[in-house]
Amino acid sequence: MTRVLSPRLAFRLKWSRALLVALFCSTALAADNRIRYTVSANGNADFKTVQAAIDHAPDDGAIVRIAPGTYREKITITKPNIILVGTGSKPQDVVLSWNDSAKSTGSTFKSGSVSVDADSFAAENLTIANTWEAEHGRGENASQAVALFLNSDRAVLDHVALIGAQDTLYANSRTCRNAHPQEPCMA
Repeated sequence: MTRVLSPRLAFRLKWSRALLVALFCSTALAADNRIRYTVSANGNADFKTVQAAIDHAPDDGAIVRIAPGTYREKITITKPNIILVGTGSKPQDVVLSWNDSAKSTGSTFKSGSVSVDADSFAAENLTIANTWEAEHGRGENASQAVALFLNSDRAVLDHVALIGAQDTLYANSRTCRNAHPQEPCMA
């Protein structure tokens, strides 16, 4: 027998679940003992650039909290356990942006605005954009331009906007590169 919930009860259950998820996530983040850095382009933080915070992170990772604004920088992450958290009210408040392309770098794999080559990466509440096409047009300059190059296992993107024109996301596993496309990864 199927039981139909009243709209009011369904609404309460939905928000109760959302509250539990938020509580669990905030408790997990609070219990995380990784070092925390703040980034703000105006200088009211530990660092002015996201890359500087990542470069200073210890080898076991860090949580990088990013103030609202547009950060025009190419970001490379090679350390595991890096978490990027936008502190605005929506993903559009924190924008990580660059404008490389396969044509300008010589490879699609080098064109990422944010390139991650490490496990356990996470990003939350921010936008990652590759503005190559917006700045150069489609004509003769058309080229692959990756926003997020992700070579990672156990990566999480939560409330993240990816903006680009072609090949916006490149996602790859670090352990299953040679797996046959028809077979599951057994790493």
